[in-house]
Amino acid sequence: MATVNFIYQGIDSVNHADKIKQILALPNPELLIFNVAYLRKGGADAIKSDINSLSNTNDLYCFIGIRNGITSIQGLFELLKLGVKLYVVDTASPSLIFHPKIYLSKNSSSAEIILGSANLTHSGLYRNIEASTHMILDMTDTSDYTLIQSIITPIMAMPTDFPNNVTEIINVRELIQLLHQGRIIDERVPTVSLSQTLTNTSQNFPHIPTIPVNTANTPIIVSGRRRAAPRPLGGAIPLWSIVWESKALTERDLNIPSGTSTNPTGSMTFKQGAYSHIDQRHYFYDSVFNGLYWITQSPHLLTTATFYFRIRGISHHPHTLEIRHDPRTATQSYFQSNAMTHLRWGTAKPLIADRTLLGHKLKLYRNTSNPSEYLITID
Repeated sequence: MATVNFIYQGIDSVNHADKIKQILALPNPELLIFNVAYLRKGGADAIKSDINSLSNTNDLYCFIGIRNGITSIQGLFELLKLGVKLYVVDTASPSLIFHPKIYLSKNSSSAEIILGSANLTHSGLYRNIEASTHMILDMTDTSDYTLIQSIITPIMAMPTDFPNNVTEIINVRELIQLLHQGRIIDERVPTVSLSQTLTNTSQNFPHIPTIPVNTANTPIIVSGRRRAAPRPLGGAIPLWSIVWESKALTERDLNIPSGTSTNPTGSMTFKQGAYSHIDQRHYFYDSVFNGLYWITQSPHLLTTATFYFRIRGISHHPHTLEIRHDPRTATQSYFQSNAMTHLRWGTAKPLIADRTLLGHKLKLYRNTSNPSEYLITID
């Protein structure tokens, strides 16, 4: 038979962090679920040592809402590093928020679950006035078992039921892409409204269908106000500012080596080019790509950005490309003033691997209103 307790954080002496730690300490868990709307680094930090103490962190399934102006890359990255099964839930509409707060752990004989209002943020776990129900269930009791299965089944079915909206996150590149698309935020950047976030990044947004919601029993609210016209998400036409120009493009730049013993590198190195006044070791990281979010993959730093292409006057679809930078200042390469920043051509390689572009010059522009967008022209 279930034991039910009430958590009234901020009013009584109990906080949600301690109760979630209690759930994570359930012996021999077979399945754990965090199903929450918002995640921040402070929330992940509060319980990461307890998650790390699990015998298998892969038993913890985390479903986290995005496109809400709150969930951050820092919070998601902390969970990813812990090795949990990490999914993001995007309803594809800022007016339809994924909003549950469910924390669950189950073994063969018992289960614990918190259902309430606390998000996986520091404020949600400690500071806010939050209310939840904490239940301890007996898996040998038919009604308790039926209840826990009724909660687990629809949550675990979400990736299959909503494949366009529920996505498993495997690596940091996917998190960086979500950030540059505006679907998650960077906690280091001052908060802007969700509508502003969507407007600034709308050109990067993937087209996914709105998650289907069962609204059969939802009452229709009639307002006396005239409905405002929907605000377009197109944003302003990008204003490009030139940040670099190459010298005459070489076979190495274009990844078309003619020597039989030379293999294409798949990338282009950012050197001084026509910008003889710059220090190529620092300029690109400090001044050209300084608005991007970098992840450490020792010994390098890694990020991605959206690159538009106009080649000999023809515009092409944008590509999300990887940028690597070596921040070390005590290496032979650094002392020799070698270039430290590289752009991997990735999916754009078919555009670039063209011998007719040899000797042409490449110009790199940055979108002045969106630092994650760049334009490459070769004329």
